Amino acid sequence: MFVFAVDIFECLRVSFMRLFGSRSFAKRPNVFPGIMNMYLRHYAVAGGMAACVLSVILSAALAEDEVATQTKVFHGQVLAVDPQGIRIALSAGGETVIPRSLVVGTPKVTPPPSILRGIEAYEKGNLKEAQRNLSKVAMQYRGLDVDWATKGLIYYARACLAAGECDKASQAFDAFLDAYEDDPLAIAARIGKAKIKLTEKNYEEALANLRELAEVYDKQLKPSNNELEYAAEIYCNIGQCLESQSNDTEALNAYLKVTALYPAKAYCPEALYQAARLYRKLGQPQNAAVRYAALIEDYPDNALAKKAGEEKAALPRGEAPKTGEKP
Repeated sequence: MFVFAVDIFECLRVSFMRLFGSRSFAKRPNVFPGIMNMYLRHYAVAGGMAACVLSVILSAALAEDEVATQTKVFHGQVLAVDPQGIRIALSAGGETVIPRSLVVGTPKVTPPPSILRGIEAYEKGNLKEAQRNLSKVAMQYRGLDVDWATKGLIYYARACLAAGECDKASQAFDAFLDAYEDDPLAIAARIGKAKIKLTEKNYEEALANLRELAEVYDKQLKPSNNELEYAAEIYCNIGQCLESQSNDTEALNAYLKVTALYPAKAYCPEALYQAARLYRKLGQPQNAAVRYAALIEDYPDNALAKKAGEEKAALPRGEAPKTGEKP
């Protein structure tokens, strides 16, 4: 704001000198108010914008994190969190580590902008951007019981796995389970660890872990909407494990379970495509055609739809599905 004030007076000085030179203002009594109005209108907008920006900056600067114990409330900036303690730079100066066992309630911590950007990128499907933003801070706040901290850590782990960085993914999944064992997102971490074994071609152990995770959903008549995607992901991975062990029939059953019981949008297209491919392999082109048709009709924008159309066109003639037939 000081800069804008200096700018205003400098412009006024230059204008007056150009207009009046060394003559007295009294000879032009109506000019001074006009010039003042002109510059005040011009800088009112800039000054208002500067005030808004300054307000935001000051609000962010003045915002304090807050961690309470039974005997004291600490104010400052939380620097790091783990299951053992919370390190905070105190507003009064210095740093301290507050043992988690002494913390009362949920600490009030301002989420770092990079975590919010990473979460937004992940939920939009931009995993590379999510990993880039979350890699700096996701592990820094592990153990903090707030939504952005749990999402940030699990999203970072899954983005690392999608990028093929299994070591980083494993470390993040382990950190999540260590800090949030009972959190609803813990199932995503356990699935992630099984997928790492699948990626590493440790099919037997991966299959055992996935089947254990699937038991929860096998006992349910229908999972909730929140859990539907997890069930679909588990059975798609079970199908991959079984295929890798040359057990095509059981793999097919796993994919069909997704299409029939757990048709989550994120995994159903893959399950339909893999089921169609296995039907072709097992010599059942009509059943393959049904799955191809369902994929093309229900998920036309999916990347697999084009491939399904090409493979469906290559099926033997006379094996097209009946109208309205569904998988």
